[in-house]
Amino acid sequence: MPFRVSTLFPDYIFEGKIEIPPEIDSAIIGGANKSLNSAIAMETNYGVITNKEYPLDSQLKKLQMLIGDYFYKEVNKVLPLHERNLSVLNPYLISLKPEHIFPVNLDKERWYNCAIWLQHTKGGNLYFENFGTKLFSSPNLLQGDNHVVKARKHKLVFWPSHIPWGLTVNQGRADHILFLSSFIAPMKPEYRKKITGKV
Repeated sequence: MPFRVSTLFPDYIFEGKIEIPPEIDSAIIGGANKSLNSAIAMETNYGVITNKEYPLDSQLKKLQMLIGDYFYKEVNKVLPLHERNLSVLNPYLISLKPEHIFPVNLDKERWYNCAIWLQHTKGGNLYFENFGTKLFSSPNLLQGDNHVVKARKHKLVFWPSHIPWGLTVNQGRADHILFLSSFIAPMKPEYRKKITGKV
């Protein structure tokens, strides 16, 4: 019987800059501003956040589909997505005011999260925290309990949903706008039956 290669506990994070033509970018920013100024948006102490339960402006649907394509292409290189039904869920926007942070957050009952900076100046970096205990195979191994991904326009990041995350202080003079979403990927019934014998 051939060996099956799979992953069990490692956490993969994927990041890269995607190319969005200027005319499409203008439409996306317009759609983001429309959503942030609509009834689905809520003012907070750090800026504005849209309600995950309501659809965003139609211009952002194209971005959501593009992100889903990137997710499948990049994540499938290390995780077998062909065995899973992939769904993009709960897209929302955060507009982070200057000199403010987005507090540590955790998205439950999801597999992966994603964020893409639609507009940024300085700061507003994505940071991850590890609040759990760590077991090291070597006492000489140095590994921190946090990680920072620097903000850049059109930078796209995917990370496991069980990792707490937040945004560092926006040191610019304008609001940052981030598009965020999450993914679920339940196993397809035929693969579940093959592995467990049950549907």
